[in-house]
Amino acid sequence: MDIVNGVIGLGILYGVGHYMTRNNKPSRKRPSNTKSIKNKTANRGNFNTKTRNTSTNQPLNKTKKQTNQPLNKTNRQTNQPPKTQNPTQPATQNTNQPATQNTNQPATQNTNQPKIVKTPNPQPKIVKTQPNTQTNTPNATSVNVKKDTSDVIKLLFWNILYTNFNYKSKGNTIVDYINKTKPDIMVLNEASHLVPKDNIGEKDYYNKITLDKYTDSVYHAMRDKDGTLIYFNPSKFKLLNRSEGISIGMKQHIPFVNVNKPYIDTGFSRACLGVTLDYDGEHIHVIGVHLGHHVPLETIQQGIKKIMVELKIKPEDRVILGGDFNELYQIKNYETAFDGLTLYNTVNTLVDKTNDPSDLIYSNRPLTVDQGKGLPSDHFALIAKIEK
Repeated sequence: MDIVNGVIGLGILYGVGHYMTRNNKPSRKRPSNTKSIKNKTANRGNFNTKTRNTSTNQPLNKTKKQTNQPLNKTNRQTNQPPKTQNPTQPATQNTNQPATQNTNQPATQNTNQPKIVKTPNPQPKIVKTQPNTQTNTPNATSVNVKKDTSDVIKLLFWNILYTNFNYKSKGNTIVDYINKTKPDIMVLNEASHLVPKDNIGEKDYYNKITLDKYTDSVYHAMRDKDGTLIYFNPSKFKLLNRSEGISIGMKQHIPFVNVNKPYIDTGFSRACLGVTLDYDGEHIHVIGVHLGHHVPLETIQQGIKKIMVELKIKPEDRVILGGDFNELYQIKNYETAFDGLTLYNTVNTLVDKTNDPSDLIYSNRPLTVDQGKGLPSDHFALIAKIEK
């Protein structure tokens, strides 16, 4: 029994000893684990507090290593970028990419968008249209005036016979010839139907006249149906002055007695009147005449002088006197009837006559006169031209 007990005791001791040896190995490892855990926790705390750095040396060393490593990493990142990666990549990314993205992409996107695409396109259009809109404004008229001053001034003098407007075809023939001739200045006798006023003229006729601003550029003195009018082209001329329409003729003073006396007043159907026009700084006085029959020369001269005084004519001004003088050509020396003025036509102007220059044109400056259309009027038209 003692032997059995001894063997059992040895077995127990061996088991205890083996147990102890096995338990001693993990105990050695655990402190190292605890220390590493503590050091890790200590190292973690070193980033947050300064007290842990003073408590132990190892965390300080580790933290230095750890702090140096991130510093080295950052240094690598900061040093490397200027050398290799950062100068190229960030430069390309920060400068090129954002530049390309911000400039190229948004530019392309914005240029594709209606705002930017529309703004560059209208600008060249505006640049192209501005000269036109600027050339086609007040400057255009002044340019036209300068061009016109170098051209020939065309004047039309014509007694159109007021009875023609009782027939539509004859009236339209008169209007068509006026539009075809395109005079810059026009003096018409017996032209009440073409006076652009509702209470005088007839719209069916004067609205068909295509001369520049005809309805706004006519001066007239209407008496009965024998009205005289003067038209001027406003794109060439500017109206400065005009005279009061007067009549120069003969009338019966004693009833039932065939005795006529000359007179000058404003109550006769036939009118004489004048206008003063500015033509590029030159003053042109145009006097339209429709005399009565068989008026004495002295009376005619007095009436014309009255108009000239009203127009305030100066020696350096241009004067054009023309119209239907009726029988003035039968008076001796009618060519020099008006001081300072020269007669420029002696051609026949009556349709049913051969040598009767009833219509005359005088001027103090050179001009040319040609015979124009006759029928349906009983007078031939006279077309005068002035060249500067």
